[in-house]
Amino acid sequence: ARDLLPCPEKWLCPREKVAKVACVWDTLNSAPRGLRNIGNTCYLNAVTQVLTASGPLVYVARQHQRCARTAFCALCQFRRYLEGV
Repeated sequence: ARDLLPCPEKWLCPREKVAKVACVWDTLNSAPRGLRNIGNTCYLNAVTQVLTASGPLVYVARQHQRCARTAFCALCQFRRYLEGV
């Protein structure tokens, strides 16, 4: 029998959204693709591949609408990266 984690006492977002992300987890993950290393970018590439394989983050990024911000938005940049992968 698998040991299940106990339910959290406090949810940071509605349980329905958590369940929705869990249901689509398998469809979000694709095999991480290799990235070209330029100089010392191997560490950045490793982090990028880990983030790309994180189902909940990919789900949130794909649901994120493009900002009207003039400042840098990491979520917008990550979504742009995912569209090119």
